[in-house]
Amino acid sequence: MKNENSTSTGNAATGRVSRRSLLGASAAATAGLAGCLGLGGGESETVKIGALFPTSGAYATSGEGMKDALELAVTRNDSSAGGRDVELLVRDSGTSPDTAVPEANAMIQEENIDILMGGFSSSVCLALQDVAAREEILYFAGGGSTLQANADNCNRFSFFANPSGWQFSGAGLVAAEQGIMDSLYFVQADYAGGEGVYDGVTSVLESKTDVDVRGRALAALGNQDYSSQISKAKDSGADMIWAATVGSDTVKFVKQAMSAGLEASIIIGATGNGTAKAFSDETLDNLYGGSHFYWTGDGAEAFVSDYREEYGSPPDWWDSSTFDAAMEALNAVDRAGGSTAPDDIIPDLEGREFSWSRPTTQWRACDHRSIQPYYLLEGQPASERDDESEYWRIAGNASGERIMRSCDATGCSL
Repeated sequence: MKNENSTSTGNAATGRVSRRSLLGASAAATAGLAGCLGLGGGESETVKIGALFPTSGAYATSGEGMKDALELAVTRNDSSAGGRDVELLVRDSGTSPDTAVPEANAMIQEENIDILMGGFSSSVCLALQDVAAREEILYFAGGGSTLQANADNCNRFSFFANPSGWQFSGAGLVAAEQGIMDSLYFVQADYAGGEGVYDGVTSVLESKTDVDVRGRALAALGNQDYSSQISKAKDSGADMIWAATVGSDTVKFVKQAMSAGLEASIIIGATGNGTAKAFSDETLDNLYGGSHFYWTGDGAEAFVSDYREEYGSPPDWWDSSTFDAAMEALNAVDRAGGSTAPDDIIPDLEGREFSWSRPTTQWRACDHRSIQPYYLLEGQPASERDDESEYWRIAGNASGERIMRSCDATGCSL
């Protein structure tokens, strides 16, 4: 149910109008005045987008790709939105709220950005959500698989193009239905994102399949030695191990598991070419993966062509989420005639369907998480590829509606 007061720009408790609301109203008025005076794009003030990506640390490779995808979206939109030039301010999130929050505060309070984007790890996305709610500024997350984002932390200013851990279950559903796994054990990153994946995947598999979920072993972000987790995975006797890890952590775990003689198959819950490039053909031949985007999928052709022409390689899943979020933000400002005021943007996005990088996706009105399919991927050795960059084959997908946690279950009703 939509909150009847959800379009208010003031503080409901105090009646105070926020600084962000005044800035948004000022921007809208300036854009409107420019239109009345016949001023074209570039003569009105700019739309400032502040982005925080992990360009250092364990997720640095992902952060660079996200930055590229954002720049591509701005170029695709002619470097303008609603008749106003677009200016990008990109900062390093450091994969840490302690780094990301001060950077976000500085961009909002000193640079007067209009839209906040980015994050990758769930802990950073949750922290940036809080910033967005406090400052009443639009926030488009670049990651955030944690279920908390659309539960306790949900707010009307935040949108998530990336799937939640609940939606990751699509890869598991397809694997179960194709007879690829009967039992499952988790090796999980011990933070909010890993917890969301574990909770979501296990809940869906236990309610929709006969897969025997046999527990989990936790590992810190940036873990170097997975021998303990591998030993527990072996002892579980499960025929599939789910790696609820990302980036370099996944590479370390898989390589160590293979060296230790792990006989069970491994499914990497969120993966793409960035991870696969680190593995030998022999390793890839024994791997499965999951993703809401793969570059050979239907509906990805235009995005892939543009990205590949610009950067020389196909985009990955984090690039897709960033590109979709950026295109939605820019086009919403277009439709709002140059306004970046949340009250002009949010109602327009809620329930809206889009297909910038893949088949039809939709912003769910109740919690601002995007409804989207999720693929099961199968590793492909070089000898089986039609293209040298086709490290994975799409084995199937689960439809978006089927893998969404219900709005009632999330507890979020915007």
